[in-house]
Amino acid sequence: MKNRLIASILLASMTLTSVAQSQDKKPEPPKVEVKEDSGKISPLKQNQPAPYPGVLFSPKAAAVVATEISTAKQKISIEVESAVKTAEAKKDRDFNILKIQCDTDRKILSATSEERIKRIGQLESDLKNAQAAAPSRPFWTGVGVVGGIAVTLLTVFIVGQATK
Repeated sequence: MKNRLIASILLASMTLTSVAQSQDKKPEPPKVEVKEDSGKISPLKQNQPAPYPGVLFSPKAAAVVATEISTAKQKISIEVESAVKTAEAKKDRDFNILKIQCDTDRKILSATSEERIKRIGQLESDLKNAQAAAPSRPFWTGVGVVGGIAVTLLTVFIVGQATK
């Protein structure tokens, strides 16, 4: 914004200076010594020499420059406000995206945890049912003793038959 203003002032001054120099090829008028005052406005007619050195602006160019200078602060404040609002909107959008992701992850983890708790409960229930339906220790001990006696007797019988 500031660069544009400076560029337009420089362009206008170079254009007007070149026009003024091309018109100065006529015999030079006597130099008038005037103290430089930045606040002077001297309307000039075509081919009339300027009474002091400086930049020559047409009334239209002067109005454009004055308007740009007077509106520069407003333009800057508008651009700053726009940049701030854009940054705030981006921050709010990023925050909302992260919040949605966090809520989604929380729901997924909660559902996964609940499912695992249900599965653990089911496995514990199946284990209790399997233990209740299985024969007890004394039964298996009795089966082992009877099996051992049967194998021993069968071995004695076979060895006795083989030695006869």
